Amino acid sequence: MLAAATACADDPPTTSASPAPSAPAARPAPSPSASGGCGPGQVPADLRLPSRVEDLDLAIFDAAGRAGLDARVAEDFRERRVPARAAGAAPTRSDTTVVRYGPEAVGAAQLVRAYLLDNARPEFAIDRPGRTVDVVLGADFQRLAGRTEVNQALAMLGAPSAPPGTCGVPR
Repeated sequence: MLAAATACADDPPTTSASPAPSAPAARPAPSPSASGGCGPGQVPADLRLPSRVEDLDLAIFDAAGRAGLDARVAEDFRERRVPARAAGAAPTRSDTTVVRYGPEAVGAAQLVRAYLLDNARPEFAIDRPGRTVDVVLGADFQRLAGRTEVNQALAMLGAPSAPPGTCGVPR
């Protein structure tokens, strides 16, 4: 199951389960004016896991130097109903797979890490706009997880937490 979780300093965490991946969900874009209890200087972060994999937005980069790797992995994600596009070669090669995201995609990035069996280093950028998650495939990339493995990885990862400088708020 995919679980949706939000956390805020003044509110206890809430968790609700929904079938993975089926229930439609409309999500408004986060609004900086809707700080919902964030402290001064904190940026609101969306900690909810997407209720449908179709709500993800992925850009796949190849940092491993394997011709066509980004296209093959983007296709593998699409076979799992996850919207993904091949974004070409990364500017530099890397041994390590990386998941890059901003405040609007904290929960989405957690789900993407589950598809990678948590074999990716998360890279959060507080000033990054939008809900797109970049997957930069390093030389260590082997394969995407299947549905059962994704659910097991989500259970191991636990609920997304607010990165430094942010405050998880209900959306």
